[in-house]
This record gives sequence, C-alpha cells and structure tokens, in this order.
Amino acid sequence: MSESVGLLFSAIVTFSTLVGSGLAVLLLRETRKMRQAQTDPKIDVSYEVREEFIAHVDVVVRNIGLGGAYDVRFEAAPVTDDHETRALLAELFQINFVRSGLRYLSPGQQARSFLTNVSEDYRRKLNCAFKITVSYRNDKGRDFDDDYCIDFSELIGLRRVGEPPLHKMAKSLEALQQDVHLLAGSPRTRRSPATRS
Repeated sequence: MSESVGLLFSAIVTFSTLVGSGLAVLLLRETRKMRQAQTDPKIDVSYEVREEFIAHVDVVVRNIGLGGAYDVRFEAAPVTDDHETRALLAELFQINFVRSGLRYLSPGQQARSFLTNVSEDYRRKLNCAFKITVSYRNDKGRDFDDDYCIDFSELIGLRRVGEPPLHKMAKSLEALQQDVHLLAGSPRTRRSPATRS
C-alpha cells in the first residue's frame, strides 16, 4: 500500500513539473513577444483634414511603434477604379517621400504633406478610395507590410462649428498690426517740424 501511495505521489509530482515547465515555456514566449512589440516599428498611414480649411486634406505617415523603421516604401492601388481615383493616386505619388520612400522614421516621427482639395470636384473626390501598402523593416532586418484604406467617403457630411482658436488669434494679431500701422502713420501722432523746439 505504501508503494502505491509513493507511486501516486511521484506521478503527481511529475505531472506538476510537466505542467509548470509548459507554463514557463508559454510565459517565455509571451515575454519575447512583448519585448519584440516594445522594439518594433509600426507605420501608420492616414489622412487628416487641415485645421485652417476643412476641404484641404493631408496624407500623414507616422511611426506609432517603439522602434525605428528603416527603408519605408509605399505602393498604392485604386479601390474605386475611376478617373478621379487615378488622378488622386498621381497626386499622391508627386509627393517625394511617397514616391521615393523614407530611409528612416524614428519612433513618434511623422511625415506629412498636402494631398488634395476635396472641394474641387467634390462629388467625385468624395467617392474615391484607394489602398496604400507600406513596407519597412526594423533594426534587425525583419520585414513588415501593412495595408491601409484611404476612403474619402468618410468625409461626407463633415462639418466644423466655429472658428479654430489659432485662426482667431492670427486674425486678432493682423487687426492689431493694422491698428499699430494706422497709429504710427496718423498725422496726430507725429510732431510737425514747427512744434519741435
């Protein structure tokens, strides 16, 4: 009977050791993945509406990862295959960093450029959509590929209420500058040669 209890106890210990080893391997894999995620780049490609004019749209490329991105390259293909989408893609590839790529994009760094004015032929432009594929590598030479869809139909119905604060400040400064010029040029503020003594 004591031999049976000893065998049972040995089996339980062996099983517990195997389960513990398996959990340790899983934990090690997860730790590696987390460490890799903390050092890998992640390139995000999107569009942004400019603050100064709601119809002006920029293309924005950001490294939202925690590692540097090397040899960043872009390819694009129309989703809505029409003349306006192809014209937008031609505009996109006139931007040098899109056409030639970026040698390096550090964590948090971005590259942005004006893409188009959607108020020009807006009915067609707001129906345009295209896919951008961005390829890059990390500092260890591992390759990454990400796909993004730029769909201008998301801008339909977009409205801005009020005026952006920076615009108000700029207008106020311009008005102040004009007032100063008027005061500086006003005959009442200058002393005539007869009154000088």
